[in-house]
Amino acid sequence: MSDIRAIKLVRNLSNQEIDVINYEHPNKPGNHVVVPAGEVMACNMWTPWCDSQHALDGLNNSTEGTRDDVTHYIQMTPHGNSPKQIFQHGSAVFYTTSVRYDLKVKVNGDAELGKGDYELIIRANTDLTPEYKKI
Repeated sequence: MSDIRAIKLVRNLSNQEIDVINYEHPNKPGNHVVVPAGEVMACNMWTPWCDSQHALDGLNNSTEGTRDDVTHYIQMTPHGNSPKQIFQHGSAVFYTTSVRYDLKVKVNGDAELGKGDYELIIRANTDLTPEYKKI
């Protein structure tokens, strides 16, 4: 995994509190922040690599569908709204809803600039779209 995008800051431009947690390693320091409306918080989250619905669900890639108990996404939950799951695949970073790989959409911004440190920006639009900005 030499192409890691590390979120170092979360900038919440919305008018609601946002809970951001890396479910791949939720207990690791820096992998969970609650960002009040209009605030910026420091963190240290590597964007999880996810290449299938199995990985989102915490299943291994075997045909038995056994659990490996590791879900491969960062979840962004706005207070009172549906959560979004964020993950990396190939040279892009995606987000989805309802933990559905088939609904993935590319994250706006600089995410395709490759490995490095990024700021996760949550825009104050209707669906609180995530964006990556290289720092």
